[in-house]
Amino acid sequence: WYHKRYNGQVFPVEVLLTAIPFADGVYLHVVWRDITERKQAESKLRTKKQVFDTSIAANSIADPKGIINEVNDAFLQTWGLSNEDEVLGKNIYSFLQSQEKAAEIVEALDKTGLWKGEFVAKKKDGSTFIAHSLATVLRDKNGEIVGYHSSVLDITERKQAEEAILENEAKFRGLVESSSDWIWELNAEGIY
Repeated sequence: WYHKRYNGQVFPVEVLLTAIPFADGVYLHVVWRDITERKQAESKLRTKKQVFDTSIAANSIADPKGIINEVNDAFLQTWGLSNEDEVLGKNIYSFLQSQEKAAEIVEALDKTGLWKGEFVAKKKDGSTFIAHSLATVLRDKNGEIVGYHSSVLDITERKQAEEAILENEAKFRGLVESSSDWIWELNAEGIY
């Protein structure tokens, strides 16, 4: 419901009606409660949920025991999953190739509240990819850990391209160093 203030401003209200029986009939007790702040908080949560759900990064939220309870579509696509049922209720360790690396990440999170780095992730079909992740601890208003959030990007192609560049650079240097010919490197202006 919405109500209008004396100044004409409209605001959301919650109306509670209670029937109170009396000897001469039933009376209604009406309570109007301004729920503007609650509506604003709900709107803010919807916006955050939309950002989480539509991100190009694979987002997940896990409880303090590492059990995943929320993922976005990018998570499903990145790990080659068909639907949420294949991931919800599973431990975050299930999605990394190395259990030791997973434990290292969780330990760092518990100590500092933040972890950023790379790991090898394991897809549903058993294949792997190189993941770049930013993970954070989620805390309640008392500072207690209530879960973990991670945001992951598959950087396999980028890493392969970097390795190819380094490999080609090493081959070129080896060729130059082993050549008995005079070889110069020139820039675009012809200066070496």
